[in-house]
Amino acid sequence: MDVPTFVLASASSARRRLLQTAGIEPVVCQSNFDESQVQHPEPATLVQILAEQKAKTVADQFSDALVLGCDSVLSMEGGIYGKPPNPSEAIARWQQMRGTTGELYTGHALIDLSRNKTIVRCGVTRVYFANVSDRAI
Repeated sequence: MDVPTFVLASASSARRRLLQTAGIEPVVCQSNFDESQVQHPEPATLVQILAEQKAKTVADQFSDALVLGCDSVLSMEGGIYGKPPNPSEAIARWQQMRGTTGELYTGHALIDLSRNKTIVRCGVTRVYFANVSDRAI
């Protein structure tokens, strides 16, 4: 039985390492999907849409593979936060979020091109931010 090519539609080194730890050596193919095209007030729905769009964008480049797209956002007090665009924004967010909790939503979309089947799921992790000083940040 031939093992299908496993494609990670992300340049995330953390996601690549996680797959490698599980014994999967993915082909890394960054999707370059424009996330600003998608807006949704529900974080679970948002990450699932984004993960699927990233996977679909990359799937067009392969004829027979398993393609995994992923996306994560942090939800706190009604706000939805993606990756901070720069270090100063990361520091400002940490200062705002310290001593609080939030939910990290991660969407996963797996496309099996040989079977023309797509599975989309979302996981949620509660995140606790330490109450650290500005100096520590």
